[in-house]
Amino acid sequence: MVKYFTAHWQSSPYVLRFLIVATLAFVSTGSVIATDAGQVNLLIFAASSLTNSLSEIEEKFERDNGVELTINYAGSSTLARQIIHGAEADLFISANQDWANAVEQRQAVLQRRDWLGNQLVVITHRDASNPPLRLADLLDPSIQRIAIADPEGVPAGIYAKEILVAKGLWDQLKHKFIFGSDVRHTLAHVENGGADVGFVYSTDELISPDTQISFEIEHASLSPISYPMLLLDRSDSKLYSNLFYDYLRSDAALEVFEKHGFLVKGKS
Repeated sequence: MVKYFTAHWQSSPYVLRFLIVATLAFVSTGSVIATDAGQVNLLIFAASSLTNSLSEIEEKFERDNGVELTINYAGSSTLARQIIHGAEADLFISANQDWANAVEQRQAVLQRRDWLGNQLVVITHRDASNPPLRLADLLDPSIQRIAIADPEGVPAGIYAKEILVAKGLWDQLKHKFIFGSDVRHTLAHVENGGADVGFVYSTDELISPDTQISFEIEHASLSPISYPMLLLDRSDSKLYSNLFYDYLRSDAALEVFEKHGFLVKGKS
């Protein structure tokens, strides 16, 4: 593993950083982390709305650094419960604060950063002839099925319920709801005609050729949509997980997230 990094350090500043940290670890402990096959595997648990952006980043990071990433995509609630009940993970990226807090209260967390944001939108199929223009339009009898992610645990569904309750529409619309297990499942309901409208993130709608944004939910109307990233204390891989944690905050990674529609914290 070190041989690979030594041969390629000029192509990646993150590899050089790793070698410095690894050398210090060797001096202080007399050993560095290695695997029998010379390959390190990091386990990343990430909210499903990050699938496309992280997949692109994954390919470049693996190529440049010789580290294999295994990324488990699902709803933040599902991932958090898996970690809380003992699933091993090096990084957890949640789509809201509550599930990040739940993990941090029960697991050792080395670092935490909120570095991405998103936009909640209402979408319809691209062939919809009379799409709603505001939340009150969802009461129209022509809209029979509304897709939202599970509001009991999935952040996109929690945000959707929050705004509908605040506007006094939740009880009037709940007979129309079709629940998705995560935001991508919710998007699929609209894509395949199973729902007339849906609440998803703008980043999810961006990847779908079969949908269109009807309107955005104003940021001032609901809690900030934030993606906390937690670096977990998994002792057999923390040097490498630090490497990836730092890489996700690099300019190269942030450009990918912005290309996929995410809002980068601290940037206008």
